[in-house]
Parts: sequence; C-alpha cells; structure tokens
Amino acid sequence: MKTRIIVIVFMIVGIMTALAQADDKQRDRIREQKKIYKQLRDQIREQKRDQLREQKRDGSCQEDVLKANDDVDPDQNQIRTREQKKIQDQLGDQLRLQKRDQLREQKQDGSCQEEEELLEWLKSILDEEEPEPVQDRTRTREQKKTQDQSGDQLRLQKRDQLREQKQDGSCQEEDEELLEWLKSILGEEDPDPVKDQTRIRERKKIREHVCDQSCEQPCEQKREQKRNQLREKKQDGSCQEEGILKANDDADPNKNQTRTRERKKIREHICDQSCEQPCDQVRDQKRDQLREKKQDGSCQDEGILKANDDGDPNKVQTRTRERKKIREHICDQSCEQPCDQVRDQKRDQLREQKQDGSCQDEDVLKANDDADSEQKQERTREQKKQQDKSRKRNQIWRRIKNYLL
Repeated sequence: MKTRIIVIVFMIVGIMTALAQADDKQRDRIREQKKIYKQLRDQIREQKRDQLREQKRDGSCQEDVLKANDDVDPDQNQIRTREQKKIQDQLGDQLRLQKRDQLREQKQDGSCQEEEELLEWLKSILDEEEPEPVQDRTRTREQKKTQDQSGDQLRLQKRDQLREQKQDGSCQEEDEELLEWLKSILGEEDPDPVKDQTRIRERKKIREHVCDQSCEQPCEQKREQKRNQLREKKQDGSCQEEGILKANDDADPNKNQTRTRERKKIREHICDQSCEQPCDQVRDQKRDQLREKKQDGSCQDEGILKANDDGDPNKVQTRTRERKKIREHICDQSCEQPCDQVRDQKRDQLREQKQDGSCQDEDVLKANDDADSEQKQERTREQKKQQDKSRKRNQIWRRIKNYLL
C-alpha cells in the first residue's frame, strides 16, 4: 500500500513538472512569435514610409497607405501618423522650393504666365529660406491664420456678390433675416485657431442648406453653376476653402473621425425638416422605387449592407442596420422632394467631394470595421488557447482520479 502511494505521489509530481515545462516552452514560443511580429511590423512600416515619400513627388493620394498602416497596427496609428505628417511637411517644403526654381526657369521662354503671383505667394510663405524643423509648426499656424483671414474676406466678397445677384433673381440666399441669424450664431469676433475649423464647416453646411431651400432654379442647375464657379475661381486662387478644410483634417487626424461622423449626422438631419406626405406613404413609395431601381443598378444600399455584414457579422451588422434605420427615419420625416431624388443628389455630392478629399466617411468606417475584426480575431485565438489548456488539465486530472479509484 505504501509503495502504491509513493508511486502515485511521484506520478503526480512528474505530471506537474511536465505541465510546468510545457507552459514554459509555450511562453518561449509566444515571445519568439512576438519578436518576429514586431520585426515584420517595423519592416512594413519602413516600406510604407518609403512609398509615402515616392507618392508625394507625383501628388498622388495617400489614403490607401494610411489605411494599410491602420490595418497593420491600429494601436500606434496616432504616433505613426504624426511622424508621417512631419515627413510630409518637410517633403512639401522641398517640393515648393523645386517648383519655385522650375517657375524661374520657365520665365525665360514664356511658357507660363502665372509666375509673378506664385512667386510672391511663395516668398511670403518661405521668406527665401529653407524651413527649420523647430519653426515648421509655428509657420504652419501663421499660414492657417492668414488663410482664415483670406477666407473671411472671400466670404464677405461672396455676400456682396450674392446681394448683387438678387437683382436678376438668380438666387435668393441672402435675406436679411438669414444674415441676422448667421451673425447671431457665428458672431462678429476674430477667428479662434481652435474653433475656426468647426465654424467654417458649420457656415458651409448652413450655406449649402439655405441654397437647397431658397433657389428659384432647380438645385441641380444651381449645383452645376456653383461647380463651374469653383473651377473658375481655382484658376486665380480666389477660393481656397476646400484646401484649408483638408489641411485642417490632416493636421488633426485624431479628432477627424469623430468630427466627420458628427458632421454627417448634422448634415443628414438638417436636410429638410418637413414631409408633405405621411411617413407610411413615403415608405411604401420608397420600397416600390427601390424594387424598380434594382434593375438598372441605380441603388446600391443592399450591396453595401451585404458587404459590411460579410466584413464583421457580429458588430458591423448591428451598426449598419442602426445607421440605415436612422437614415431612413430622417429621410422619411424631412424630405420635401421624393427620397430617391435626395439620395441621387447626395450620391452626386459624395462623388464631387471625394475629388478634393473633403468626405472620408466610408473609408473611416471601413478602417474601424477592419480594426474591430482584427481585435476580435486576437480575442478568439486567446480564448481558444485558454480552452485548450483547461481541457488538457481536466483530462490529466480525470486520468489521475480514474487511476486512484
């Protein structure tokens, strides 16, 4: 009997030591895998940084590279984005100097006629000196202040132009009550560097909202006229609002996602605040229109919803359906025009906005969905490992109990 007890004790001790050794080996494997993962992550980051430097030369878009970095390491995206911004600012200053030299060379053969204005603008920004890394941030803030002041002057000029346009009835945006309401909301104070970005966007939204409600011509014609005016204005540099907005978004990527979503909610809610037909009739008409639209592919809501559901069935499905409910509820309550026309107009606006980078809602949402899916995969892997460990231990203890019994 004693020998049997001694044998059992030795078996238990041996089993416990074997389990401890197995745990140590597994920890070592995990550490090695983490080291390999960190090395690969650093290599990918270096490759993406090189791609960014190459892409800035031809002025191509960097959204795909930023999204790839978010997918690789969403935790350190904030630090990496700031480093990329510093590199981009330095490369941008070098490109400005190169462009200035090219313009000076072009003046000899008369191939370009806009050198004088561009040279004066570049001299005012660069002061004929190479930028220092320490003074880079200060110079950027000064540029933003000057751009904000020029934007205020442009808005005053635009208001005067709109007042002149009221004589021939081309647009009735600028009523006295509207001007007083805008002054009461926006105020007459000097622009605040912190709150100026929000004020510019609020004024832009109010301006677009008022134009949709108050134009005698159809909104599509008015939008075409506005687009042509913007194209004409861009040639002489009289309108820089789109560039300023995109620069502000790039300067603060941490708060951009929250602000973009809030702007989207406000934009959809502001749309129009009255529904001529009851909501039930509008929903029935909308359902019939969606069925008819599916034949020519003019409505892509179902495809977008299905793609999001396939991306992350646990979280994206709930979020997408909530967004769809809110969108349909606001559209049913607030559209004077039929909902299909409003949707077509919004689609055209999104296509126009994507050209200048002013709307990134879809990319931001997709990046968040990808980050959630990666975190979910990591959690499921950890849970599976824990379950395997507990199952092995239970099997060992079950064998010991059976042997003792």
